[in-house]
Amino acid sequence: MFDKIFSDKKVILELYNAIAQTDYTDESAVAAKRAVEECIEHGILKDILLKEKGVIEDMITVCYDEEIYKMREAEYNQELGEERGKEIGKLQPETI
Repeated sequence: MFDKIFSDKKVILELYNAIAQTDYTDESAVAAKRAVEECIEHGILKDILLKEKGVIEDMITVCYDEEIYKMREAEYNQELGEERGKEIGKLQPETI
């Protein structure tokens, strides 16, 4: 049930807004904010992120496009599969 509820991005966004007392309408804005917060918590570029937090969140939000990400991920996986297929083919004796 938990998976079903939280597979809907709108529900996750509404929950985040309720908890954080924000009014985001774009999932990528929330993702950018969470990414910056996670980096700060783990000490990754902490000084820079604390100083330029809003600018960096905006930049991530504008630059991130989920459809482009999915397309690039699919292309990468296809290339990886082709390379693995070639390697497997080299190991198989020829049957011609």
